[in-house]
Amino acid sequence: VVLWEQKIGDGNRAIVFWHMYQCKDGGFILPGAIPSDDEEADVVFMKLNACGEKEWCRIFLDSGSNNVHDFSINIFPLENEEGYIALVSQWGSNFVPGSYKGIWLFRLANDGSLIWIKNVFDEVHPEAWNETAEEMLLSKFLTNEGKEKVIITAWPIYNDYGFEYGWDKTMICAADVEGKELWWAIHHQDESYLSKPEFSVEDKYGNIYTVGRDEQYDDPLANYYPALVKTDKDGNKIFQEFIIDSTFKANAFCINILNDTILDIGGVWEYDDEVDYAAIARTDTNGNLIMEKKVIQSDFGFSHSIKTIDNKELFIKYENWGTSTNSSVFLYKFNYNLDYDIADQASNWIKMQKASAPDKPFFCYYAQGATHAPHHATKEWIDK
Repeated sequence: VVLWEQKIGDGNRAIVFWHMYQCKDGGFILPGAIPSDDEEADVVFMKLNACGEKEWCRIFLDSGSNNVHDFSINIFPLENEEGYIALVSQWGSNFVPGSYKGIWLFRLANDGSLIWIKNVFDEVHPEAWNETAEEMLLSKFLTNEGKEKVIITAWPIYNDYGFEYGWDKTMICAADVEGKELWWAIHHQDESYLSKPEFSVEDKYGNIYTVGRDEQYDDPLANYYPALVKTDKDGNKIFQEFIIDSTFKANAFCINILNDTILDIGGVWEYDDEVDYAAIARTDTNGNLIMEKKVIQSDFGFSHSIKTIDNKELFIKYENWGTSTNSSVFLYKFNYNLDYDIADQASNWIKMQKASAPDKPFFCYYAQGATHAPHHATKEWIDK
């Protein structure tokens, strides 16, 4: 049932919104980009009420000349303070190797008026050519000073190994909502890897899980694999793993946490048959693969995922049908079952025990939860 439908814009200018977040008043805030007079793009934020009607729209123009698109990636209503914190990429920068700094925070008041703009983490890696912000999440944890903080996923580019355009590296960093830098971690900085992050989530302990792709410089097949990085609440790397190393080319784009123990990861996998599939992988929080599933043959993988209020997964994918004007968006909803989850966890635990101490006995107390609703057996078993 459609409760309401709103058209934003007059159709004369292309406006793009990347995300939408609900505010305390039931309304929504949208970050995005709008074409500028110099045929590039400017930062835009729009606030809607609970019925989708526009309350205000703020466009921020860069006063200097630039040859890149400015765009806002995320914006979050603050929980403990007034206003919003936003992540913006490519603000007011020419694409000049060694000078392009692309991680910007905007602090807005409740009415969208600007409080400050800060370029953060610009001195972390002066030897990097460039840097680009990818995603931001509002942490569930406060700083030692009681401030809210954000976790930013980004990728600096280094001119390693003589490659003409440099190589991406995974960067995870944290700042408070006043723009103060807290910590940063650059993974594979001194290793022969291209490492491109896409999305991060935070668990109840403050650990951060980031997905993307890894590729070795010296891999003769130029394979790249879906990668998972786990960072603790202070920016220390716990592990960095290939989720699946049997793919020819693959990229992980989205991740969600289920029941504090399961990571569901979506993306696009290509195997030796050179066919692309929108696919999902399930791991535990130590990066051990529990299962993988090729969902549908597609050149475009799952780009976003949402954990629903009934603890299920909604994956989103885009499909282009060969022309720029003929495309579709698909939603896939996957079920969750406690009995399967417990079985997967037990099986994975036994594998880890046998791998770490193959000569030692183990004891596993396995208790099924499928005795009564809502954790009853699935339909395919009931029908038998």
